[in-house]
Order: sequence, then C-alpha cells, then structure tokens
Amino acid sequence: MSEDKSYLKYVRYMNFAISFGISSIVAMLLGYAGGSWLDKRLGTTPVFMLIGLLLGIATTFLILAKEIKVLDKLEKVSEKVLPKLPATEKKTVNDELKEKKVDKG
Repeated sequence: MSEDKSYLKYVRYMNFAISFGISSIVAMLLGYAGGSWLDKRLGTTPVFMLIGLLLGIATTFLILAKEIKVLDKLEKVSEKVLPKLPATEKKTVNDELKEKKVDKG
C-alpha cells in the first residue's frame, strides 16, 4: 500500500510539472504574439510586446498558485482516503530462494 502512495505522489508531481510547463509556455507565447501583433498594427515597436510578455509571465504565476492549491488539496484528500499502514517487509528473490532451500532440506 505504501508503494501505491508513493507512486500516486510521483504521478501527481509529474502531472504538475508537465501541466505547469506547458501552460506557462503557452501563456508567455500568447502574450508575446498578441503584443507583437498590436505593435505591428499600431506602429509601436516594443511597447505592446513587452506588455504582452509581462502579462504572460503574470498569468504564469497565477497558474502556478492555482496548481499548488490543487496539489495541496489532493495531498490532503489522499491522506484521508488512503490509510496509513505500517510498512511491510519486502522479500527479495534471494530470500525466497533461501526459504525454499530450507523447506526442502
């Protein structure tokens, strides 16, 4: 059961890293592209591009805060749902072979 908990934790953190990475790249690229488009239309070369990029970065931090809140809630729910069981002893293949030899001998 403890292996299941560690696996779920690993999957959650990998999901967090992938979703945060993708959403931050998309937010910054959209801000940059939108600002560049406005600069071309209005003839103000770096102004709206920088504003769009800063808005993309701000959006990235908002996304990060939301993702951390969701991750924290999932952690609390998993602690309530999955009971804390004592760790069981893991037997290796060598231990099992030794037991079989003792039983036969």
